Amino acid sequence: MDSSGVEPSSSTKVCLICTVPIRFTRLGVHACRACAAFYKRSKISGKRLTCRQGDNQCVFRKHEKFMCRSCRFDKCTELGMEYSPVMNENEKEDSSEDVNEASPSSNEEKPLIELIRTAYENSYPKRLEHEIYVSKKHNLKRLYHPTEEFYISSMHSFMEMFPTIIKEIINIFEKAFPFLKELILEDKAAIFQDYIGKFCIIEGFYRSLLHIPTNHFLASLITCIDCDNVDQWIRDEDFVERKADFREFVRNYSDEYTALLLPLFTLEKVEEPEFMALLILGFCDIDLTLDLPEFIFEKLESIRKGVFAELQEYYKREEVSDISTRMGMLMTVAHSTSVRIIIVIIMINNIIICIVFTM
Repeated sequence: MDSSGVEPSSSTKVCLICTVPIRFTRLGVHACRACAAFYKRSKISGKRLTCRQGDNQCVFRKHEKFMCRSCRFDKCTELGMEYSPVMNENEKEDSSEDVNEASPSSNEEKPLIELIRTAYENSYPKRLEHEIYVSKKHNLKRLYHPTEEFYISSMHSFMEMFPTIIKEIINIFEKAFPFLKELILEDKAAIFQDYIGKFCIIEGFYRSLLHIPTNHFLASLITCIDCDNVDQWIRDEDFVERKADFREFVRNYSDEYTALLLPLFTLEKVEEPEFMALLILGFCDIDLTLDLPEFIFEKLESIRKGVFAELQEYYKREEVSDISTRMGMLMTVAHSTSVRIIIVIIMINNIIICIVFTM
């Protein structure tokens, strides 16, 4: 049993500093990514740390709001963690499991925005065909539009569409970035569970402003929610536990995101290359506390930087004057879509995510 009072089992590894479950060895120690990153930052900064209580005996766990940085650093050092800013490649943190990165692909030589555009366009017909089928099956009400076919969504129709939406989002990114195909199931599930909601929000706002009245929001390619009457999304005849509470949740969620994101999207018209860039930036804006192999974080950071470079070139070609403002807006949108929709998806569709990943 360690000083935190947790006794690791032979089948489960835990971070020896903060006790969270882990799968990888970092900096030569059974440590989570957060503790390893903390140790790196502390070594690089060279700051002298002081114990919060003054006795150098602090006990800390991941769920505690404040950890004593001095005792945390001392525990890392005591366990043998090592890091130097001048470490060479052979001395960098390693993984206790074999994780094979995908071999270089010709995809990597193509512009990132073009890769995601091609994969997105190839996926579109399959998604559209399925959504038309579900819309007619549920006898959804048509939304008046002079040229396009749109329907008023219902909760049950959306739930039937959602597995296909998830599956196609995964296909889009695996085709654009083949290294994702090589990831183990657990890592892939962690990444996409964190991203599915972001994709839906970004796509929904972009397509809504292009195609439908401002008081409607596209929940999928052709089905939308009336933001002035979100209660209709859950009909009186639908069986949902705590229906009133759930309606209130959906209503508050709609109001919150309309107030937060709609002004950003309407401040300046988002062009199609920016939309594609947003899909990628949202994907790369990953939770840094996830227990994933380090090469995944490095790969996503490389993709993120590549997208920024392509955006700068695009803005120069289009002679955009205030590049920093537009890029700042895109980053705000990419980061602002992170939390609430993911909670909704997990709460309602947890089993759906499992089904998609085990097909």
